Amino acid sequence: MRPSEPKPGIRRAAPPDLAALVRLCAAHAGFERAGHDPAGHGERLEVALFSAEPRALAWVAEVGDEIIGFAAGAVEFSTWSARQFLHLDCLYIEDSHRGAGIGAALLDAVCGEARARQLETVQWWTPAWNEQAIAFYRRHGARASERTRFELALSER
Repeated sequence: MRPSEPKPGIRRAAPPDLAALVRLCAAHAGFERAGHDPAGHGERLEVALFSAEPRALAWVAEVGDEIIGFAAGAVEFSTWSARQFLHLDCLYIEDSHRGAGIGAALLDAVCGEARARQLETVQWWTPAWNEQAIAFYRRHGARASERTRFELALSER
């Protein structure tokens, strides 16, 4: 953390955070050189995170009253292990706030949720070119698996 910055707060995302989450999702997609269609994104995200039966979980990192990062994921099932796990879909911090321990705090929140749900693992993907993220995850005890993620757009099939 930089000396002049207040200590970041990490908390579960709430409905008033939706606009910041949408903004950060777009920034994250841009950072990862991925496509991002903003049409309807906020509405779908709102249902997934804040409906009566939410499908996804999210945490925000804030400095003062500004949300500067987030983590999001969902509980999934692995047929290989016949167990549930927490799939960490996103962990993103604005560039100007990286290196201040915020990523570690978000990862701790995600792992805390997985432990509270009695899950044994948290799993995720990161682009092979993102050496900074890979080094961060390894410093926190994560092991990489040799897999390539695929996506099949059904509109193209």
